[in-house]
Amino acid sequence: MSAVIILEQWLNPRRKRFCAILLVLAYTLAGFFLTPYLVKQQLVAYINNQYERSLTVERIQFNPYVLGLRITNLSLSDPDEVTVFSFDELYINLQLSGIFRQAWTFDEITFKSPYFFFERYTSEDTRLERLLATPTPEPPEPESVENVENVENVESVDNSSSLPGVLIYTISIENGHLSATDHVPASTVQTDFSPINIVINDLNTIPDRAGTQVVEIALSQGGKLT
Repeated sequence: MSAVIILEQWLNPRRKRFCAILLVLAYTLAGFFLTPYLVKQQLVAYINNQYERSLTVERIQFNPYVLGLRITNLSLSDPDEVTVFSFDELYINLQLSGIFRQAWTFDEITFKSPYFFFERYTSEDTRLERLLATPTPEPPEPESVENVENVENVESVDNSSSLPGVLIYTISIENGHLSATDHVPASTVQTDFSPINIVINDLNTIPDRAGTQVVEIALSQGGKLT
């Protein structure tokens, strides 16, 4: 059988294998190209609109066959153009095996060179609190008694259901940097903690399952915490 005949059989729209090829092709294109584009656009738009901060992302990659998400060179800045959070790379690898244990299962979550800037203006005012202070949503319109009863019934059902667990085989922070500025004392205090290396194995919310943690933090004075 010639190669031309074989190709015609595979590309025959009347055969199921042709539909299978289209599905695989659509899944591949959507995973490698459409998903990263949508994630980047939605993430940047949400942060910029909801928190009124500047978020930039150099690149987002997604592998639909290993469910691996990689975000490169992300930076979040306050309105005064001070960078409060950034990292060189974030890699997340989701495992389908979690379906059988009813838990969100991740093989790996890795932060490379994350940076966080903490600044305290007063004892009750910090950059982080200003970042998290989102606009209060408008209260919903009053509903009829019948609708309220239906909502209460739905909520009672939802509360009775258990949330899925979380299992992360390895979560790590490599070469992290924490910079802190405190204006509360009479003289402003500035402190740097770097490099920060954290490795946590078997981080989970599954009952009767243990985990191990290793944390190393280098101090600006040359000391080291383990």
